[in-house]
Amino acid sequence: MLLSIDGRDAGAYVLRADFEEDETAFSASDTDSLVIDKATPALTWNNPAAIAYGTALSATQLNASASVAGSFAYSPASGTVLGAGTHALDTTFTPTDTANYNSASTSASITVSKADPILTWNNPAAIVYGTALSATQLNASSNVAGSFAYSPAAGAVLSAGTHTLGTTFTPTDTANYNSAPGSVSITVTPKALSIQTNNASKVYGQALPAFTVSGTGFVNGDTVASLSGTATFSTSATATSAPGNYAVTPGGLSSPNYTITFVAGTLTIDKASTSVALSTSPNPSTPADNVVITAVVSAVAPGAGTATGTIEFRDNGVVLGTATIVNGTATLTKKFKKGTHPLTAIYAGNTNFNGSTGASSHVVP
Repeated sequence: MLLSIDGRDAGAYVLRADFEEDETAFSASDTDSLVIDKATPALTWNNPAAIAYGTALSATQLNASASVAGSFAYSPASGTVLGAGTHALDTTFTPTDTANYNSASTSASITVSKADPILTWNNPAAIVYGTALSATQLNASSNVAGSFAYSPAAGAVLSAGTHTLGTTFTPTDTANYNSAPGSVSITVTPKALSIQTNNASKVYGQALPAFTVSGTGFVNGDTVASLSGTATFSTSATATSAPGNYAVTPGGLSSPNYTITFVAGTLTIDKASTSVALSTSPNPSTPADNVVITAVVSAVAPGAGTATGTIEFRDNGVVLGTATIVNGTATLTKKFKKGTHPLTAIYAGNTNFNGSTGASSHVVP
């Protein structure tokens, strides 16, 4: 008996079996039917590694394999960009040998993570203290639409030094993009500031005044009070310096936000005013008496000191004589005729003092 079905394609077949004992003794035969079904290919497709949003599907993900030759049709197709989340990938396999193999399908799962936006933000150029932050410095950009929140915010004025500027980017498409931070470094240089002694004045003999300063170049609402230290002043002038102009140079103040230049102011010393007190002795007198005419020259406050120079004495405008001032006093001795004598003492002044005049009346009965 001979029966063989090797190598047959799928389909329905009639089977016949013939049996012979020998050529003369006995023979027999029989038939039956046989159906060979198509085979189903074995498909292999592991879940692909997660990808970030924006990555198009490719053979890296659509890489199912089969135990026989054929082709795959994927859904979604190659080139598709999936949104963030978990997605099913499907494929249908069509065998090359469709006579003997069925089509087959399978699926895999892929996770698409949110993408990180790409931020671009270069270190801004250095600015001078007092410059408020603006879009010139706060100018980060992203490869996707969204908004930036900066810290420090626009309008902030930074102290001199090196600072970190930070930002948080919030994408418009929050379903597919993460928020992203960014930072840069900025240098703030000190601003030029001029500190000058305010001009002042005094009179000869008066103590030096309490000097003050003012500044040119302050920004951000700063004043002299914003500076560190205590103002100091250097001058050659003293209470008894001769009238004239003297330089007063400030110092002692500092600030990390300013480069300070100290500028001298001027102290003007004026002559002190004086007063003359005129008296006679004896008064009244007789024509035979020697009368001592005395003029005392005094500095008028706030001036101080002892006047020097000479006093010119006059009687009703007529010069009686001149006397030297000694320790603030000048005297002249005269005899007067009968009558009333209007006397004056005239001090012309000197380097340190202004002149003045005193008056008195002397009587000779």
